[in-house]
Amino acid sequence: MKGREQDSQEGDEENSITDLLAQPKSFSGKREHLRRFVDSLGEQDQKSWNQWRKKYPNVRPDLRGLDLTIQNIRGINLHRMNLGWARLEGAQLQALTSWEVNFADADLRWANLDGADLSLSVFDRANLQYSRFIKAILTDVSARKADFRHANLSHAVLNGAHLEGAKLRGARVVGISTWEIEVDGDTDQRELILEELGDFIEDWVDETDQGYKERVIGRVDHLEAVQLLYLLRNKHKLKTVIDAVTSNLVLILGNFSEERMKILRSVEMKLAQLRYAPVIFDFEMPSDRDLIETVSLLANLSCFLIVDLTEPASTPLETMLIAPQIGVPLAPIIQKGERPFSLFNSLQAKYWWVLPTWTYRNEKNLINNLETEIVDKCEKKRKLLRRRRHAELHRLASPSLH
Repeated sequence: MKGREQDSQEGDEENSITDLLAQPKSFSGKREHLRRFVDSLGEQDQKSWNQWRKKYPNVRPDLRGLDLTIQNIRGINLHRMNLGWARLEGAQLQALTSWEVNFADADLRWANLDGADLSLSVFDRANLQYSRFIKAILTDVSARKADFRHANLSHAVLNGAHLEGAKLRGARVVGISTWEIEVDGDTDQRELILEELGDFIEDWVDETDQGYKERVIGRVDHLEAVQLLYLLRNKHKLKTVIDAVTSNLVLILGNFSEERMKILRSVEMKLAQLRYAPVIFDFEMPSDRDLIETVSLLANLSCFLIVDLTEPASTPLETMLIAPQIGVPLAPIIQKGERPFSLFNSLQAKYWWVLPTWTYRNEKNLINNLETEIVDKCEKKRKLLRRRRHAELHRLASPSLH
């Protein structure tokens, strides 16, 4: 009985392979390449196809519009292959290593690409709904207007990916890497599913995708913020995040005209050389915070601030509003020949964490003396602030003496 079932299965597979040659009219690739591809599917490890690919590395197989009904092709070489408009629904491509594959406009719904390395491939406008990319490497892929809704992207590497106009709503994104991705206003990142980190091996083995709802800890709306929000959500990591940010972040305020920005950029570069993480406040406002709220938020996360009072624009208003609220050193600097705005002396007199104003002659003089005149003094003031905080906490924690 078992032998008959096996013969039946083998016969069904042979029929499926034969049926591949009868492609629909949508197939627009090369019939010669199709014949080679189909013939190899009946072999173990698709040996003849892979040998042909190795012998003719400059040939780019053209199988546009392929309708593939056989699922398991994980051992085949798809490097630089043109599978535009292909129908690959449910294809099993786990651990596949093939770069520069063209999947533009392809149907890859429910496909399994766990552990695949498809770097530099094209998924523009591809339908990837409910597909699996657990631990997949998708570095520098182009996936403009691709549909990743409800896909499992857990632990995937998407560094450098182009996701302009892509649909990612409801995708699972725990452990994802998204350095330097490109998104735009049309990229739908709503309701990304954040889970307990867990064991990706367990997810990899479990192809049913069952039980993940039990591990959901939240939903986020920005791919690049996934890791930060995961850490903030994890009470055991929150202290680490805050300590890491407040120990290195330096906020730089000043006039952002072209001439003044050149000097601020030099300060930024010097601080980076001194192992800080400098931020110049010259970016677009967040949706739910105004100018002052945003500056105050960054100021309170900084280890110290540098405020250039030369040719001030909005700097006086920013400084007047945030100086009373922060508990971090604020170092004012000004170029020779300029004078601080009125009332600034009052700020220095009232708030002891505002340092004396240091005057620099030119850009070179500023950079050469930045460490000794600004950084070292800010660090000294920072240590004093820390001691005072600890002393106050100790006082509040001590039993009342009555």
